[in-house]
Amino acid sequence: RPAVVQRRSLRRLYRPPCPGHLLNLINQLLDISKLEGGQMQVETKHGDIVAFTKNLFDRLEPLAQQKKQTLLFSADPTIWKTYFDEKKWQKITFNLLSNAIKFTPKGGQIELSLAQVTIKQQDTIQLIVKDNGVGIKATNLKNLFNRFYQVDGTTTRVQEGTGIGLSLVKELIELQG
Repeated sequence: RPAVVQRRSLRRLYRPPCPGHLLNLINQLLDISKLEGGQMQVETKHGDIVAFTKNLFDRLEPLAQQKKQTLLFSADPTIWKTYFDEKKWQKITFNLLSNAIKFTPKGGQIELSLAQVTIKQQDTIQLIVKDNGVGIKATNLKNLFNRFYQVDGTTTRVQEGTGIGLSLVKELIELQG
């Protein structure tokens, strides 16, 4: 093979991570460290959690458009003024949506829905992300939220990831009760 073709092949094999991805990974590791050390506090503000979530959802639209995916948003109620931690809610929402975008095929569909549910006589918000991606086998579900767990742990897997995001989501939800 000519040297030019070999160089192009090597460039395709090694693509350095984009700076934003690396920064996000570092921030997730720092968050986990704070959670482990009991140093992460819940900082609530009063606001419309539905409008806040819709704004986060809209910010991921360009990423879905690159894969020609359809994003659908629904909420019941459509306005919900409550106290919530914006930073933690953003991390939870971004992690779930970015995973859905990553594992949903080109032309696929992703739905985010918010619903008001009552648990132990207290109104809570339920965030559901559905997609028509590759899915997860029932045998893998028990490990899904374990730190560094990846459904496809092989070196030949198609999707990148560290197995930190869903673990962080779970721990942030537990922190907030």
